Amino acid sequence: LQIDQYKPVEISHIFLEVKGWTDKISKLQEKVDSGKTIVFVNTKQRAEELYEQLRDEVDASLLHGDLSQRARMRNLNAFRKNYSKVLISTDLASRGIDVIDVEQVINFDVPKDIETYIHRVGRTGRMGRKGTAITFYTWKEEIMIKRIKQAVKYPEKY
Repeated sequence: LQIDQYKPVEISHIFLEVKGWTDKISKLQEKVDSGKTIVFVNTKQRAEELYEQLRDEVDASLLHGDLSQRARMRNLNAFRKNYSKVLISTDLASRGIDVIDVEQVINFDVPKDIETYIHRVGRTGRMGRKGTAITFYTWKEEIMIKRIKQAVKYPEKY
């Protein structure tokens, strides 16, 4: 994978250190008011937990591999048509899903590698639009965050 070929033109990268689940939830609730958002998590269980935590407060849809194809399409279409402004997803949505007007991507969980990060954040800043990629991390994940920052030439905006 060559990182340069995947650089969307107008993405601002933000990295926020958090203390744990409760701190992540609090910061997420502040950020999802900013517009159409995909929130990425690393596991199906985590997606379900986050959806359960947020669904009473946020118009959210859920997307992961254990949902039926029909449920995945229904939830994705709800997000595309703005019936829900937040899509909580595993990496299922990081490739091949084209929703042009995503304003921000939030990595609720730090991705497992740089390639996954690039694919996730590539869901925003499409077709010449500006986008924001926010990544929550704990001190235990600082090494991966440093690697990601080097790969995207942080703090540059591109």
